[in-house]
Amino acid sequence: MSDTKLEDLCPGIQGAVKALWNRGWETSDSGDGSHFEEGMDGALPEPMIVVIPASGAGMLCASHLILDLFQMQGIDPRVEASYSPNDDSRLILITGKCLLNLGEKS
Repeated sequence: MSDTKLEDLCPGIQGAVKALWNRGWETSDSGDGSHFEEGMDGALPEPMIVVIPASGAGMLCASHLILDLFQMQGIDPRVEASYSPNDDSRLILITGKCLLNLGEKS
């Protein structure tokens, strides 16, 4: 897990990130979309979280587990997985306004 503290993240996305952290998911990036500017590397104009799964082989299962986690809290974000066998880079991108101000219910 990184040394990032929850209070260092955009306030609107903290609840969604906390839900992931509490279940052992490692996040590498997140934002609430409010600080988006054209030309910002990797920034999106909408709420987003990037999760780094443990292995490329387990990405399908990990994507479903993450979606289930949020659906159990009453929201339905978009969950996309990306993997490159060239360098074993992998990420799961979670997006949607429903991620904002999520108070963890479980």
